[in-house]
Amino acid sequence: MTRCSRLLPLLLAGLAVPAHAQTSNVQTQAESRIVDQFSLTGGNNLAFGAVLPPTAGSNTVTIDASSGGRALAGGGNARLIGGGANRATYTVEGDGGQTFDIDVDPTVTLTRANGSETIEVTLTPSVPGDTLSGTAGTPGSANFGVGGSFQVTASTVPGSYSGTFTVTVDNN
Repeated sequence: MTRCSRLLPLLLAGLAVPAHAQTSNVQTQAESRIVDQFSLTGGNNLAFGAVLPPTAGSNTVTIDASSGGRALAGGGNARLIGGGANRATYTVEGDGGQTFDIDVDPTVTLTRANGSETIEVTLTPSVPGDTLSGTAGTPGSANFGVGGSFQVTASTVPGSYSGTFTVTVDNN
């Protein structure tokens, strides 16, 4: 055997020395922030005001969810009478900076007082969701509205119509 071939096993044995185990650790902090529940407060109710039905055809009466403006469209000759129309308004309050979704019933059925006639109103929120003003740890708020629309025809029975709908806000 050559001298190199005798030294090779000794050199390899020297490389196979067991390693000493080393450990290292770090302390880590865990955090959480508990926020206030949302509070939803209603202001104005949704009101379409007085409408004179058309003598023929049909019209759509609309309250804009953002502005509260009242409009009349369609081929009939209905008329909007006086004021008293407005969008429903709401205020959401809670911990600043939180985002939320708005869930509104898609429709509400209005029933004539002292009668059984109904009007189906399609509801529309001014925004699908929003963010509360302010920053985390400070009070925040946001406002939104709900409007809607319905058809009025020559066969719509005169009278006062009313109904209720539900508005819910959910934090994201």
